[in-house]
Amino acid sequence: MKIKTEDLLNDLKEKTSKMITEVEFFKQLSKEELNRKPAEDKWSILECIGHLNFYSDFYLIEFESKISNAKQNTCEYHKTSFLGNRFAKSMLPVGDKTPMKMKTFKSKKPVQSELSVNTLNKFISQQKDIILLIDRCRSINITKTKCRLTIKSIKLRLGDALMFYTFHNVRHIVQASKILGKNFEF
Repeated sequence: MKIKTEDLLNDLKEKTSKMITEVEFFKQLSKEELNRKPAEDKWSILECIGHLNFYSDFYLIEFESKISNAKQNTCEYHKTSFLGNRFAKSMLPVGDKTPMKMKTFKSKKPVQSELSVNTLNKFISQQKDIILLIDRCRSINITKTKCRLTIKSIKLRLGDALMFYTFHNVRHIVQASKILGKNFEF
């Protein structure tokens, strides 16, 4: 799939901004609401956000490194790879369904006792950093720059990795919003 680089980056930035706004809303909720699980085997709002923070800890460093060391100039179009496009799209919810269920790595499962409103603040701060990195991508070739994933031995084009990361965030913000009976519009 070929997409205008500017359009892709604008879309990812817009989705990230909407997620920040949604998590700002979560900060108004009580501790009980933030920790309420819809079922015993489901995550609370804080657990959803805590999970995303673990991934952001990895991807902020990875994206920063790849963007800083990119030697290629900007490109008008980003060409997604088959694998990158498939991975990214598998993250986005479709209606009430999640296309691809995945088991969470043990290292990425949030520990309830370590979660608080600071979990939300960390998410907001990390997403503001992601927006800055997305803007920096406007001056490099996001198709030729490769990036590691948390899934060992898999590398994607930076544009694909940004989509995968952002869509994974959307997936869990939708999950957190549903706990409140809200539909998060992305």
